Amino acid sequence: MNPPLSHSTHLPDPFPTTFEPLHAFSRRNMVVFRVHSSSSFSPLIWSGHKDTSGFCSLDLHLACLSPDSHTRTFGAHRGGGDGWADGAWIVHSMVDHICQKPKSTCMFIPSTLEERPSTPEDEKSPWISASRSLTWCIWEIARRLCLQLPNPDSEPDRQSPHNLVQLAIIKHHSGTVGLADHRRRYLELHFSPSDRIRKALQSAGRNGLTVSVKDAFETAYTASMCCEEVLYYGRIFAENIASNLEFTTHILPLDLPLHFLRPGAPNLAREKITSTARSLSSPSTSTADESKKIQDNLHGWLAQLVWDPRVDSSETAYMKIAERKLQIRLLGGEK
Repeated sequence: MNPPLSHSTHLPDPFPTTFEPLHAFSRRNMVVFRVHSSSSFSPLIWSGHKDTSGFCSLDLHLACLSPDSHTRTFGAHRGGGDGWADGAWIVHSMVDHICQKPKSTCMFIPSTLEERPSTPEDEKSPWISASRSLTWCIWEIARRLCLQLPNPDSEPDRQSPHNLVQLAIIKHHSGTVGLADHRRRYLELHFSPSDRIRKALQSAGRNGLTVSVKDAFETAYTASMCCEEVLYYGRIFAENIASNLEFTTHILPLDLPLHFLRPGAPNLAREKITSTARSLSSPSTSTADESKKIQDNLHGWLAQLVWDPRVDSSETAYMKIAERKLQIRLLGGEK
């Protein structure tokens, strides 16, 4: 049974593994999410000690700070009231991080791979990405899992790898829970990049940015809005990671609502749909054949999604989810 939603000053323990409660927590700014894997620029690290565990930025000058040192150094900037996060360098670094390119610098950097050893520490990104949108995270997890699936046309004999994508659930201190929870000793420094980038574009006007810089800002703004991005500066502390879920093509640790699933898919959620709604929502023969053709090369729960995780953009996935949700509601299968 899922813990009931309330206005308590604490998050539930154990944490729910159902979509709707987590979605509600994120809407109330109680949690954010980070999609990651062992190959991420900022993977989840467990050293055996909380102070040195969690997520660390590529910039080792920031990554090596203990939670106490980080809080003492950057605590005054928390909340963005002092304007520090609106400065030109900080906003540029957000854009460069989102666009995955080195920061603007007078030093010659021949590659965009920030993790390579020859890059000076000060030129590496200080940011760690997270998201307020659980829907976007599910789309991104499915997309990443599909990237490693064998191509049946060009690689008919290659076996599907046991690829793993993880979802960290992070306590977020901008809601009432974070500030009131006595179990949390340290609070990270984080910002919404879309707000800062939008302000920079508006204040620059028509002639304030070069064409290439303006394009980068607009690209970063669109991307950050799409995933409801939150950027953490330097560290995400281990004590604030409430849970870490592991997804594979055959393991789905999070119950999904029915409107994420295509008609006729096996039930992957706790919510039930009536037999009448199920029969009325069954696709026609031609649609079913087309759906089968699309899903044949997918595995496990990926084959049951209402969108095609191999090719559909997040915007297309959102549209298909909304259409499916409306269809189910009209048929009386979901409240």
